[in-house]
Amino acid sequence: MSTELGRLLIIRRPTGQPAPDDWENVCGINTTNFRILNDIIESKTSQCQDRSLPPIRKRKYGGKDCQFSGSGIFENEAAGKLLADAAVNQTVLKGYQVFVPGYGDFTGDWVLPNFDFSGDLDNDMNFSTEVQAAGDIAFTAV
Repeated sequence: MSTELGRLLIIRRPTGQPAPDDWENVCGINTTNFRILNDIIESKTSQCQDRSLPPIRKRKYGGKDCQFSGSGIFENEAAGKLLADAAVNQTVLKGYQVFVPGYGDFTGDWVLPNFDFSGDLDNDMNFSTEVQAAGDIAFTAV
């Protein structure tokens, strides 16, 4: 069993080339997080033969969602401005991919519900953002 480097968890954009491995990392991100969220549908049914018994709770899967978040030092070059521009212009990130090392790729369209700039007197300006699935996300295992 081996471990994976956390810095390899990244969001990537397609370069426009037809080959499947033509991806460019969205740079500037130092801390990342990727979440897979499942809605749970819950219901209760009474026990028909003996209604004095407690109801039975049943659960099943409903909708699903994927969310990526990242933060880092803001660099005011094209790659650094990419996510900020997408948030300001409400641009859908078409065909982007979240790469989870040792597990797989999650590819699809994504939207940015928030983008934050932060800073203090003595340090570089930072940013943080969240990227959420805009629809179906295709999973490809590594």
